[in-house]
Formats: sequence, C-alpha cells, structure tokens
Amino acid sequence: MKTGVLKKLNRGKGKKQRRTINENRVVFILSLVVFVICSYNIPGRSLPVVYSDEFIPFSIAAYIAGFDWSIVTEGSPYASYGYPILIAPLFLIFNNFKSVYTGALIINAVLASLIVPLSYTLYKRWTGSNIKDNWIAC
Repeated sequence: MKTGVLKKLNRGKGKKQRRTINENRVVFILSLVVFVICSYNIPGRSLPVVYSDEFIPFSIAAYIAGFDWSIVTEGSPYASYGYPILIAPLFLIFNNFKSVYTGALIINAVLASLIVPLSYTLYKRWTGSNIKDNWIAC
C-alpha cells in the first residue's frame, strides 16, 4: 500500500524535474549563443572604435591600477567607476593595451551572456511560469 502512495506522490516530480533540466539546458545554450556572438569579432579588434566612450573607462581603470592616463581624459565627461573596477585588474595582469582591451572584450561577452539566465530567473520569479508557458516574453 505504501509503495502505491509513494509512486503517486513521486509521479509529478519526475516531469517537473525533467522540465527544469530541459529549461536549464535551453537557458545555457542561449547563454552560450550570446557569448559566441559577442566574442566572434574579438580577434579582429585591437583598439577601441569609439574614442571617448571606450577610453574613459579604461583611463579610470588604469588610474585604479596605479597608472597615470590623465592626458587621455583631459576635458572628457564624467564616467562611473563600476565597469572600470571590473577591468582594472587587467592592467596589472597584462603589460600592453591590446591584451587589456581583448580581456575587457571577453569580460563584456561574459557579462552579456549572463543576461540570459538573469532575465529568465527574474521572469520565472515574477510570473511563476516557465519558458514553455510563454517563451516569447522571456
């Protein structure tokens, strides 16, 4: 008698667990696709394309790492310190700017790929549904 009750209790858990595993696979694959798309052009880029938009965070990161880039940022607008704190260790690890820039592009690709699981988790938490219920909104 007990085994019949246990089978009935566990019957729904297998489907839910399989669905969660499949959803996690989909989220992982989508994250991987985003990472590949973002990092596809990294080998072809050696210097920043948009001067003020890219050099200001690098100059702040260089300052945090102990380098003086004040000549680069002279007269430039204010920039926040969040992203430069992430890339400042690259100035201590690498000794040339091309390697620092490539490392920053890889960090950007990783951050962009983390948006997929973050958005999925928030969507699931706020709506209580999963990808199969409404995959377009996610």
